[in-house]
Amino acid sequence: MKFEKIKSHAKINLSLNVLGKKKSKLHNLETLVGFLDLHDDIYIKKTNKKNHIIKLIKKKLKIFTLLIKPNFGCSTKNIYAQVRNYSKPQFFKIKSKNINFNTLSKMKNDLEVISFKLYPRLRKLRQFFLNIDKNSYVRMTGSGSTIVGYFMSKKAALNAKKLLKKKYKNYWCNLSKTI
Repeated sequence: MKFEKIKSHAKINLSLNVLGKKKSKLHNLETLVGFLDLHDDIYIKKTNKKNHIIKLIKKKLKIFTLLIKPNFGCSTKNIYAQVRNYSKPQFFKIKSKNINFNTLSKMKNDLEVISFKLYPRLRKLRQFFLNIDKNSYVRMTGSGSTIVGYFMSKKAALNAKKLLKKKYKNYWCNLSKTI
């Protein structure tokens, strides 16, 4: 069996919409993802199976990201069990040239409201993060508990990291950028 070594870059959900529920009780998701310069080296065996609809948008977004992971986790199962409202698909309408920092800042993560209700400490972390730099935007990357701040400059991201690490000493915090 032949394996290939690849870099498995960290994926973040720039926006996440819950579109509905399948008969299998799993949810249909629409997500706009970005990749970071953080990665692991992994070995894979190539396959031709295709289970997802993917629209590839080839645009380099030069955005600095600051990820902060609290010292607690969130139950994805409990969060999805609370989903009652669904979004309409919107990403297939978006053209690559229209995706920029401003566009991304207006998008959302449908799971945030539920996660913040179930985990108030997560909401407080996001609010502290938001108050650091008014020119950035902050979002959960999935169902929690990692929160990501998006910045146009490395200087602003480094300043936010300093302030977050001072207040949340036991939380994992990492500066990265989109690739």
